[in-house]
Amino acid sequence: MIKASKFLVLFGGILGVAAFFQPFLTGTTEDGQDISMSAWSLLHEIEAAGEKQRSSPDPATQLMANIDALPGILWIPVVMPVFGAAFLIMLLGAWGVLRRRFGRLFGLGAFVLGGFVLGFALILMLSGAGDHEMQTGIGGKMLLVTGLCGFVCGFVTLIKPDRRRRATPSTPD
Repeated sequence: MIKASKFLVLFGGILGVAAFFQPFLTGTTEDGQDISMSAWSLLHEIEAAGEKQRSSPDPATQLMANIDALPGILWIPVVMPVFGAAFLIMLLGAWGVLRRRFGRLFGLGAFVLGGFVLGFALILMLSGAGDHEMQTGIGGKMLLVTGLCGFVCGFVTLIKPDRRRRATPSTPD
């Protein structure tokens, strides 16, 4: 019997990697302008600020480029480990599917990484719950599903892992 847990972990990991490109926070500014923040856009904002700083010989322009990049730089240590964990969840699921087994070690990895991603997604959702200007975007919801898949399937696999198939001895007829 093939257990579905390894396929669900793979599915959750693929969703987590796709969430990297989707906005995990959306909202409006005080001016009424719609904004969205994805991990991909954070990296591009920092890169654009770095280009602006390198291209200008004026120290004031370089300082302003550093200030413009500061919000994105502050988010990087928070956001990137979560997407790294989602990528590792995808790799665990793919390796389990290729091996046709999902043992306790893979279950422990999926459980721990899934709990980490799930915790971040819940904090993200709860932090935007009271503030009507910022809501969780589709990327945040995809991270929630990634964390749930990893956490629940990892827990189930810790309890009852896929067993190694034993070769049945052939009996002569």
